[in-house]
Amino acid sequence: MKKYFSRITLAMMVALVMSLGVALPAMAADSVPANEFSITKLIETPEGTTIPESLFEFNFDQLMPLPGGAADQWILHNGSASATATIPMASVTFAEGDEPTATAGNIFAGATWPHAGEFVFRITETPDTNPAIAADPDRTMEYSEQVFVIVVRVSNDGSGGFTPTQVAIFDPSVTPRPGADPGNIYSWGTAVKIEEVVFINEYTAIIGDIDDPAFEISKTIEGEYANLTTLFDFSVRFQIPAGVDFPTPFEAWIINASAETTVSVTVDVIQPQNNPQFIGVDTQLGHGERLVFPQLPAGTSFRVIETQQDNFDGVAVITLEGSQVATISPGIGVNVDTDLWAMPGAPVISDNGDPNGDLSNSVAFTNTYVVSPLTGLIIGSMPFLVGLLVALLILAMMVASRQRRRIEELPVAYG
Repeated sequence: MKKYFSRITLAMMVALVMSLGVALPAMAADSVPANEFSITKLIETPEGTTIPESLFEFNFDQLMPLPGGAADQWILHNGSASATATIPMASVTFAEGDEPTATAGNIFAGATWPHAGEFVFRITETPDTNPAIAADPDRTMEYSEQVFVIVVRVSNDGSGGFTPTQVAIFDPSVTPRPGADPGNIYSWGTAVKIEEVVFINEYTAIIGDIDDPAFEISKTIEGEYANLTTLFDFSVRFQIPAGVDFPTPFEAWIINASAETTVSVTVDVIQPQNNPQFIGVDTQLGHGERLVFPQLPAGTSFRVIETQQDNFDGVAVITLEGSQVATISPGIGVNVDTDLWAMPGAPVISDNGDPNGDLSNSVAFTNTYVVSPLTGLIIGSMPFLVGLLVALLILAMMVASRQRRRIEELPVAYG
């Protein structure tokens, strides 16, 4: 009889272990304490893009084993009251200009548990929670479609209630559910447990307008004898951040000093690369003119080359976010090239702006005419020439003096 009951006891234990076989492996040593479980939101943006004011929400849907399915196949819970657990929706918010990462904690505050045991939940992000961004044609927020599964172990708290103690996190495979019943099947039997839940969103912004342009190039000619009607050739190139849908071609504008005359130029994809990330325009600018690009994506890098003319000394001052970041002065008659985009951490067109709210992204070119005298020698070298002439004159006087002394020392012949 004892052997009989021992066999029954052993069979019951085996059955219990098998019935928990799906959930028990989830609670290995690498699960996290329930009071430390959190959800992280990361907004990825191109360099130079300000994090927008935004809200993100995360949903918890209970899962149950698929009837008649394999041990690691789970579906949305059918809602039977005796087994239903609930976890309230979690959320994170960003203020404009915040860091790109935020965390939702205290996840299980307000959760309900019908009994002690293990409960399985799917976690997803609610799409389209920022209507102001969705309504703005110049801003785009891509929401995460990531799905996570957590297995929560709940214990009796000793006073008739229940307390979550451990959480295991999985990145499941998701497959459509066959048959007449809609929904998906979630399986993580062979999945590797992960340490945290992170939802990643992508945000991009097209910035600027004609009154506060995203980027501009200005031209100034200086010098007492400078020909102010001189035109300089400019080659302008932009690299649009990857993943940004920016329509081309588009119009940029040349505005004269009095702002009374404007001429449009077409910015388009550069040939022969034919890569929509690379756009540009070739044009000319004269004294007092500005080449204005009303809109560009935040995070766009740039390169501007000014073809220099004889006797002009060109200088380019690069300003981003209202602050001067570089000055380029290659010398008289040398092309001015703002080739910065190959540098690590190269400056980009930013939407952060200056304290007054202006975007203030620009390159200011100043060309100073250096006068050449009729001799063809640059006036700047005259001090050295004068010094050389004085030295030669002194040398000639010394030689002449020595010669006169020698003549005076010669014996005089008397007749």
